[in-house]
Amino acid sequence: MTATIRKLVPAPLKRWIAEQVQPRPDAPVPPSPRDLQSEMTCIGAGVRVDPSVVIDYAQGLCLGNDVTIGADVNIDAQGGVMIASGVTIADGATIASSLPLPVCARDPHLPEERAWGEVFIGEHVHVGANACILPGVTIGANATIAPHALVDADVPAGTHFGFSKAKEPLTAMIRLASDGEASLPPTDPTGARPATGREQTPDICFVASTGRSGSTTIASLLSRHPGIVAKHEPRHQIIKLSTDYAHGLKTRDEVKASLERLLLDGSVYHGDRIHLESDLKYFNLVPILAEIFPNARFVWLVRSGYDVVSSTHGRSWFADSSHPVWREIYWFFNKHRVQGDKTGAMPAADWAAMSAFQRNCWYWTYVNETIERDFAALPEDRKMFLRLEDIDARIDELVAFLGAAPAELTAARTNEAFYAKTSPENWTEDQKKDFERLCGPLMKRLYE
Repeated sequence: MTATIRKLVPAPLKRWIAEQVQPRPDAPVPPSPRDLQSEMTCIGAGVRVDPSVVIDYAQGLCLGNDVTIGADVNIDAQGGVMIASGVTIADGATIASSLPLPVCARDPHLPEERAWGEVFIGEHVHVGANACILPGVTIGANATIAPHALVDADVPAGTHFGFSKAKEPLTAMIRLASDGEASLPPTDPTGARPATGREQTPDICFVASTGRSGSTTIASLLSRHPGIVAKHEPRHQIIKLSTDYAHGLKTRDEVKASLERLLLDGSVYHGDRIHLESDLKYFNLVPILAEIFPNARFVWLVRSGYDVVSSTHGRSWFADSSHPVWREIYWFFNKHRVQGDKTGAMPAADWAAMSAFQRNCWYWTYVNETIERDFAALPEDRKMFLRLEDIDARIDELVAFLGAAPAELTAARTNEAFYAKTSPENWTEDQKKDFERLCGPLMKRLYE
């Protein structure tokens, strides 16, 4: 990632940073950190965030215990931002896990894609005023970042970054509103202090699926239970990680180490609540997650291939990269979509010859068969197979499987599409034959 950042020309990069720290007069008023608190991946106790802080994609932000964030800080968490316990971020700093740079003809001097990558800030780091941290950066514990520093490379633990030989003083860099305004309310009504996964093993469940199969619905449904903290796709870091593993670009040990940092070191959990994460990118990570969390539960959430392929094809999955939806909205998902040839499922020539519709059919079968294979090795009390079509009738069973107390919950449809839908009735005869060839055997096994 650092190499990618260094290729950006200085002037456009400076313009982008200026845009982040100087809000436009016509820009809408962003939600306050307190309004976004429930959306964050995780948040510890004793967190103080000035109301002026702007957070983009709060779902990707995790704050440890006793984190302090000063005034006018900008955080872009699209690529994932993990801020460990005891970190102080001074006024005007910018933390960017993705660069929303112009694409294509809007600015010919810049790359077509936004550069993005997880930002990980270790325990007791001090980030100086107006510093800017770029995507893909890891800052080790007890490091200090100088005011106005541009951090485009990893910073070792315990070191000072960006200071002159004289070393500027670290004074007058935190300006917070009153504690009543800056302190975020505790997320645990009992006042219990969250702990990292390394400090205390959480009671956790992972939902694996193809996507477009109710992964949002199940998280939204269970988040209404007072004893469950349920999140949908809270960790964009695993988008690339999961695909790299499927493509053989990362070893099992490398993936495990990344997940341990993400789930054990970079996240805090409430000891008296059940945590659930629903994410399509967990489809090939079940054995590793089961090893990291020996008592974790797993739900295989499946939806009829007819509905999933209609949805994914209509959403332009596996479309050519020139498609506007591919470039503008879901580029980070589409760029790291699993490819049949790279998984070893078929020769490159066969994958290249497949239509987008055929690839969507292949994807539904490949992902579900991967989950099916890995679920076979799990003990019965740690796994649950659930069809989306049965979720209303099996809500009580699902809650009991998680070990939560009974509660009145009703599933509601979420994540409405804004794109042109397709349906089996409108498929061509060739598409119907393709679906039967690629998805038919598994459909019979799962639905008949």
